[in-house]
Amino acid sequence: AESVPYKASYCCSFMDEDACMFEDATVLKDDAKRKCRVHGQNCELPDRVDAFGAGFSCTSYSMLNKNASENATAMTKSVNQDPSGNVASVTTFHGCLDVLDECSPVWAVFENVESIDREVDDDTQTNLELCLAAIADRGYASQSFLLDALWFGLPQSRRRVYIVCLSIRDRNVGCSAEDFLSNVQSIITKLYLQSPPADKFLLPDTHALVKGHLRSLEADRQQRLAKEQEQDTSKAHPKNPSWMALHMNVAEKRGITWPLNVCKQVKESPWFRVLTERAQEVVGFASDERERLGKPVDYADVYHSASRYSTGRGNFPIVLPRTIGWTFLRQRLVLGRELMMFQGHSVSADCDLTEAQLGNMAGNAFAGNVVIAVVTAVLGSLRFVSESEDEETNSILDLVNTVTG
Repeated sequence: AESVPYKASYCCSFMDEDACMFEDATVLKDDAKRKCRVHGQNCELPDRVDAFGAGFSCTSYSMLNKNASENATAMTKSVNQDPSGNVASVTTFHGCLDVLDECSPVWAVFENVESIDREVDDDTQTNLELCLAAIADRGYASQSFLLDALWFGLPQSRRRVYIVCLSIRDRNVGCSAEDFLSNVQSIITKLYLQSPPADKFLLPDTHALVKGHLRSLEADRQQRLAKEQEQDTSKAHPKNPSWMALHMNVAEKRGITWPLNVCKQVKESPWFRVLTERAQEVVGFASDERERLGKPVDYADVYHSASRYSTGRGNFPIVLPRTIGWTFLRQRLVLGRELMMFQGHSVSADCDLTEAQLGNMAGNAFAGNVVIAVVTAVLGSLRFVSESEDEETNSILDLVNTVTG
């Protein structure tokens, strides 16, 4: 299920024609509201599926959410009853539980942010503990794994919690939950892969897609300047005092002379000129760390913070929704499709999504290499009840073909 139209359309391009893409994961149990984007009608959920994978909303406890501390135990608001507070993390998790109830998958994998396991105090269960308890109530043994994309060949430190679940009620499962989860952990650790530097994932600066994106940004800048000139100066909106005050405070703490003195190499880049004033200052902060203090800053996220940049090993800080990446190795922006590559997803040259859409989608996507490692570990750990070894082998192959297409 996917609620954002362009993301749903992109995902549908990889699906079989008879597969469904539901609009809302929170109403999958409701026959009257379960609308499918592919077929334009309320399609049925299958009575049984072999596998299920999902990432439920992290809004309530993501560290990007300024109010996350107030929702540190968001799941306590309604884990084992119908959600009524319209808390995204709760309602989407309930959607996942509905699939376990309605479709009885043999195994399932859920993904969420590291802070889902943040402790509030010694007497309060974490959101992760509450999720695991709700999953157990549905007849599944489960174990959480904290995995970093950097451990699986991707050039960013993206730590996420993966919950692996196995049905303990399915009579076809021929292994104990303890053995299964132990083998999953063992296989995952054998699949660690050192990541090459992020620069190896970038397109050549002379690539048509790179040049085309720069031309698009230059056109946007011209339109922005023209609109500003047309505005009545007496009614012009004042500069945003919040980010300016924040930047001046950052400069004061770091002992940086204001205004920022951006190095010549960065200033002369045509990519730097198309940035907004705020984004230019964020690049300036990272440039100061690199030039004046000699820190190995190769990449910066100029959208989320004045301090979100990498420090060494050639890695990108982390791909988040709405990330705008800057590379000092190329003195240019990182394209949205390149952010997708940092997540382990290639994008065809004829993809009709904008670079901004691709970048936003990259921030919400699973780290592809990590998912492959987890699924590989699950499939390598499954055992089924069968009359012969050949029958068991065929069952496993059938399941692998079902999952991988």
